[in-house]
Amino acid sequence: IVLITYENGDYETIQTQAEIERDSKTNLNQNFKRNLFSYHMFDLVFGDFAFSYERILSSGLMSFKIPVAIGYDYYGDDYYDFSSIFYSGFGVNFYPTGQGKWRYFLGPQIRVGFARESDWAYYYDEYGNYMYDEKVTDEGIYTKFFIDNGVMFTPVMNFSIAAIASVGIRYFPQAAYDYDVIRPDGQFAVNISYRF
Repeated sequence: IVLITYENGDYETIQTQAEIERDSKTNLNQNFKRNLFSYHMFDLVFGDFAFSYERILSSGLMSFKIPVAIGYDYYGDDYYDFSSIFYSGFGVNFYPTGQGKWRYFLGPQIRVGFARESDWAYYYDEYGNYMYDEKVTDEGIYTKFFIDNGVMFTPVMNFSIAAIASVGIRYFPQAAYDYDVIRPDGQFAVNISYRF
């Protein structure tokens, strides 16, 4: 028996035990890999080699994430340059509809790192006349707080790709100017993940 059709038009498909087990193994809503090791491809634009580890809870509705990044281009000659030398942090992701092929997630993330900032300082005499300028470089610990919004695509059980847009603030007490100590911040990320 493969199919039973009832008088009211409803029908029921009969599956063997082997078919039920096969379907449950490939069902990403229920049988999902809970560990994700991710490479943040788009962070190269910001001068970082970034990776993260994410652990999804058994419910599939929430996860914890730890990013780690090393900066590779912190000797910029731009007019203004803020370059992260190293950062790590902690984040929480919420998956409102659990796990599956296409899923939306959001959550807070905090980062703590060490950075170098370059900016131009302008000097004036007591009458307000311009005298000279020089590039000033400051180093120190910074903190960032983000709210992540992302979409994850999982075509097969062991691979995912995610696009994430983050908005938040940055606190860098060593900034050359007071208005740069606390400032809005944001970023866009594209992550590829191995799930295990």
